Amino acid sequence: ELRLHPIGAFGLVNGAAQLCVGAADVGNATLESYNAAALDESSPRLSFIQDPVRLALDCKGLVLPDFVELPVHPEHPEHGTRNWPLPTDCGLEVFIERDDYKAAISEDGKVRLKDFADLHIDPHHGGEVVQLEKTDGIRIVHWLVAGVERPAVMWRPDEAGVWSKREGLLETSSHGLGQVVQLERVGFARIDGLPNMNDPSSSTELIWTHG
Repeated sequence: ELRLHPIGAFGLVNGAAQLCVGAADVGNATLESYNAAALDESSPRLSFIQDPVRLALDCKGLVLPDFVELPVHPEHPEHGTRNWPLPTDCGLEVFIERDDYKAAISEDGKVRLKDFADLHIDPHHGGEVVQLEKTDGIRIVHWLVAGVERPAVMWRPDEAGVWSKREGLLETSSHGLGQVVQLERVGFARIDGLPNMNDPSSSTELIWTHG
């Protein structure tokens, strides 16, 4: 019995398609869809915040949990959880993307940190935690709590196929070289370089694979 990892299977299907052009028309979009579906079954999730803005939040006396518990894979609870510790004194600081920050302050300042809390943020990189329960209709943004982040760079092509570097903050993890991860709201990427753990400024290197 032949078992294939997603990328290996993709390569064989792509090769078969090239050999059988006269028999079947297997388009690149179909192959990418196959690869994405296969990788989605196995790729752990991580948060990657591009062009981050740091927010200092007032909790207004709310009792916060000890940590935020997020799934490694939302459809596979057996893969475990990612746990982000929260401060006990409510000195909560988080990172969101600059585009999300600008969009929020240009409107009513309300956002929802995905799977955690509703905020009201201000134009001075501050704000308050309004409630933990989700309000319907509020903008949801992905985020990182301060203390679980490391610098990261991701190489990604634009629509013309020109590759450029995107800088940001990546959720810390124990994943090794070559691991494909799904970055929330970004797509899939391969870990291509690990940081020097003795240098807090060194970056994880990522190569975007597909969205």
